[in-house]
Amino acid sequence: QPGEDEALAGTPDVEDKGEAGSLGGATGFQIPTGPYMSGDLGGFFRLGGWGDTKDQFERRTKAQLYSNLQPWIGLTVGYDFMENVGAEVTLGSGFVSDAATIKGNAESPENYAITMVNVAVTGSYYMPFYKRLAITGKIFAGGAFLAPAPAPQALPIGFQAGIGGGVRWATLLTDVSIGFDVNSYWVFALGAGPLNIGEAEMGVPLIPAFSFCPVIKYQF
Repeated sequence: QPGEDEALAGTPDVEDKGEAGSLGGATGFQIPTGPYMSGDLGGFFRLGGWGDTKDQFERRTKAQLYSNLQPWIGLTVGYDFMENVGAEVTLGSGFVSDAATIKGNAESPENYAITMVNVAVTGSYYMPFYKRLAITGKIFAGGAFLAPAPAPQALPIGFQAGIGGGVRWATLLTDVSIGFDVNSYWVFALGAGPLNIGEAEMGVPLIPAFSFCPVIKYQF
């Protein structure tokens, strides 16, 4: 019989067990860096806008607090230079329902898509108590295109900027992370009407909007 202080042959080291358990079974886990791609499929809505009243002669005169919830679809390509800093480019479209941009103009569409191309700087903070979980943030800017245009003969183009945040969890699948993002957008659409807060118009052709979505990220 072995002595009390002797380890049985083949018995796993208890300390190693504890380390593996603390990382969810990922012994020696390393945060991946380098190029990546991620896909977004979630929800989108804008603040403000104009809808129709029940009176057929008063079109686009009802102040909207926010539009109906519609899809957000996006594709992102990026590069993590280190575990905390990266950059990315996103092509995405958010859809707006029941919120025209121009008050009192019956030809201003209530339903339209805002397609955006963003360039972003990203940051991540990995939790010291669980290294595979991170809080993320980003700032971005780029161009915007409205389809259909805010009104006949109006320019459908503009630019936008915003900030976003979310969480990422590095799964035990090789180079795959999942998470959830919330982003805010300030779209300056050249042909759109001024931003409204209730009945009050602010004088700037601005469309504030939000998207939220689960994210699947693959690191190459």
